[in-house]
Amino acid sequence: MDTLTDRQFVVRADQKIENCVNPAPDMVTLDRFCGAGVDVELDQLISALAHINRQKPKPLVDTMMLWRRAKGEEVVKAKEFRNVGLTGLIVRQR
Repeated sequence: MDTLTDRQFVVRADQKIENCVNPAPDMVTLDRFCGAGVDVELDQLISALAHINRQKPKPLVDTMMLWRRAKGEEVVKAKEFRNVGLTGLIVRQR
């Protein structure tokens, strides 16, 4: 299932995750920029996905799981890159 709502959610969720990873100095807590009511557009997308889920849950769950897996793979790659960079830095310091 690759609907417009799915793609919109992925884009908005990716933006929110980026804000969590690299927060602006004035954004101290997660609920200040990701809580209910803070981003009306994201809230509407989540409501639309919930409505779709009532009618056809399996395709939506499959889409969310693919998105989640992709996010997990990005984290693993970032950690590997950071670890390689730190190892190289330590070796050069000796």
